[in-house]
Amino acid sequence: MNGKKFDSLVHAVGYCYPFNFSGHPACVLRCGFSDASLPVGVQFVAERHHDALLLQLAKQFQDATKALDTWPTLAPSKL
Repeated sequence: MNGKKFDSLVHAVGYCYPFNFSGHPACVLRCGFSDASLPVGVQFVAERHHDALLLQLAKQFQDATKALDTWPTLAPSKL
């Protein structure tokens, strides 16, 4: 994170892991890039057993934002 090592592996998963324990369906979607060309995402969480609703929302979000239409330009590899 910002060039610093994580103190714990829990820091690498951020806000995702609690939903694995609670049974709530959750998904993270790409929504674009920051001014520094870093990826930006949004996380949606639904009530338990409402996976279909979550997937419908995710599809609507992707269709509305067109976030998958743009990709960052990668610098040439220096291998």
